[in-house]
Amino acid sequence: MSQRLRRAGLTAWLAVGLGAGLPHEARAQVPIIDSSSDAPPAPPVAAAPTQASPSPSPAVPADASPSQSPSANSGDTVFLRDGSTIHGHVLKQSPGSFVVIRSAARELTIAWDQVQRVAVASDTFVEKNKQAGGIEGNGIGVGLSTERVVQLHDPTDHFWEFAIDGGVLYGTSTKGSSVSIYGGGADLNVQYRVGGQMPGTGGGSWNAFGFDLSGGIFGAATVEPDGFGGSTGSGLLLVSGTVSAGYQFMTFGKMSDEDLKQHGFGLFLGGKVGVANTQVFAQAGTISSTDPQYGPEVQLTFPEYNFGTTQRAAFYISGFLLPTGDFLFFNIQFGGSFN
Repeated sequence: MSQRLRRAGLTAWLAVGLGAGLPHEARAQVPIIDSSSDAPPAPPVAAAPTQASPSPSPAVPADASPSQSPSANSGDTVFLRDGSTIHGHVLKQSPGSFVVIRSAARELTIAWDQVQRVAVASDTFVEKNKQAGGIEGNGIGVGLSTERVVQLHDPTDHFWEFAIDGGVLYGTSTKGSSVSIYGGGADLNVQYRVGGQMPGTGGGSWNAFGFDLSGGIFGAATVEPDGFGGSTGSGLLLVSGTVSAGYQFMTFGKMSDEDLKQHGFGLFLGGKVGVANTQVFAQAGTISSTDPQYGPEVQLTFPEYNFGTTQRAAFYISGFLLPTGDFLFFNIQFGGSFN
């Protein structure tokens, strides 16, 4: 499981230069700063032009190397205007001000005017600093910037979830007189999925084996013709316990930079096997029977994964056809799962 970091903190800056009150030479810019502490760097103040004279070349850190393709090194790459590159992990960008990168040797803060471009690896999240408010004027500027660090967690190749769902039930008799059953109920489920490596922040598809353990209770009313042009009714209570197993497919989009969540779509195709106790409450008395249940199941899933908290959640719609004793039941249920 790979882990990435985003820094947490709050930085306030104040830059004051009151026109003729300060000489231009007093506001020179330091293009690259070696910051070993955890304190967020202050944005560098832009240098004002002075009399025409050759400007010295900016300092380049010892771990800068000649320009090369970012694919030749893992991680992130900062390309400098002098042709050199710095490889490492970009912690923060403030376009127009600076970029912070941690290389193998040290952590560097580089003035933005020395940067040609920044190449960030696809599995890295970088907080971009923005000015949240302030005033600007000739020689005075007040601003506020924020930064946070979040540890990103890649999803594992297996997971458990708890789920609850409810839905409607329709049944019909398969033997004897014509009986129709209308009702509804709810299930509690424990779901397990295991497969290959789950997609990372860039998204992708996933194939897995699914296993569900369920217990439910349904209430219904039965309607039966009375032979005289009318009908009679009775109550029905069904309590069941089932096991489902089958193939699980999921596909995910890219992680959102705003909430670190990744959304997707899934399809489960499997079979359900179990046992059900059915009680029919009629005028003549109560009839009880315990029978096996078995049949196909199809489930549409809309999963969500949070790379910052590792929390999973899903909304799903399932349908199954279950012969049970003298009846055939068809269920459509809507539910949600979480870990």
